[in-house]
Amino acid sequence: MNTQKLLVPSIRALVLSGMIAATTATHASAQAVTDPAATVNTLIGTLGGETFPGADTPWGMVQWSPENTAGNQTRTVRPGGYGFNNTRIRGFALTHLSGTGCAGASGDVPFMPITGNVTSSPSADTTDAIYASNFSHSNETATAGFYQVRLASGVNVELTATTRTGTGRFTYPAGTPATMLIRTSNSEIGSSAAQTSINVAARTITGSVTSGNFCGYINTETRKSYYQLFFVAVFDQPFTSTGTWVDSTVAQGSVTSSGGTTPPQASCTMPAAPANLHVDSVQGSTVSFSWSAVGGATQYLVLVGSTSGNSDELFTNTSQTSYTTGGIKVGHHYARVQAKNACGTSGSSNQVDFSVTG
Repeated sequence: MNTQKLLVPSIRALVLSGMIAATTATHASAQAVTDPAATVNTLIGTLGGETFPGADTPWGMVQWSPENTAGNQTRTVRPGGYGFNNTRIRGFALTHLSGTGCAGASGDVPFMPITGNVTSSPSADTTDAIYASNFSHSNETATAGFYQVRLASGVNVELTATTRTGTGRFTYPAGTPATMLIRTSNSEIGSSAAQTSINVAARTITGSVTSGNFCGYINTETRKSYYQLFFVAVFDQPFTSTGTWVDSTVAQGSVTSSGGTTPPQASCTMPAAPANLHVDSVQGSTVSFSWSAVGGATQYLVLVGSTSGNSDELFTNTSQTSYTTGGIKVGHHYARVQAKNACGTSGSSNQVDFSVTG
């Protein structure tokens, strides 16, 4: 067998303390469980739920767990990366969240063992037809702090974790190339930047990914990166060859690569605050507003309040530079407008005031 062992420590640390209080059972027939962890089945919740079955510890930094695929490289099958009914794996990522409610969060830096050579770009394998493998639940074990699966390719994967590290053993069938893909940029919701470096002499691979974008496919205001994750992978076997890829181009023998799956957030610019807000007319409870257009704005928010500087009510999202609304209550009011695009919402325009009489 060809065996590769990875040690993947994270660079950032979060230390929390916890306490477990034990009480003595009063029921005479109750029997204490000598090894509670042995009764844990981490596959619970993966059939229609939002959990992951991989290796983790309480408050751990590494959640080394499989990323399943249904034939779409850019869309995870479930929010935790794993769906019990999807028996095909495209990688084993270092980070995961349970119960996110959105189809994708974390899933950073997936490792994928394959029994062959890389002859085409894994990024071009958009349906996960080439660089993924089927598996059977009969060849899978998921317990507290340990995950194992034998892939249909013949590779046996064993993963475990400590508070700050993960350790993986990948055992390949005899007589086959033992290749490890590290898809640094392929977080579950993509990335705005990533870089990877291979040190052949030290048998290490290091890198980082800038990601986030939590629920970003739903809400444009969260469509951005907000964390950078670093990793170091130490192998116990020497490298016989290396290579990298960017988009559809494979560079055999290369030891560095960089680039995210989405444009950098730095290219995104919020619109300026609108100017020249006017109250054009007040007809009973119907009020008309207008303002100057703002470059790059896709929507405008008209805000009305009964106190200067406050906005008690959002009257509209409009793409126009004028708006008429009815039903404003009797009294003195203040209005302002903001511009909005996919990058965010601007500050407020000049404030205007008006009165509605009975």
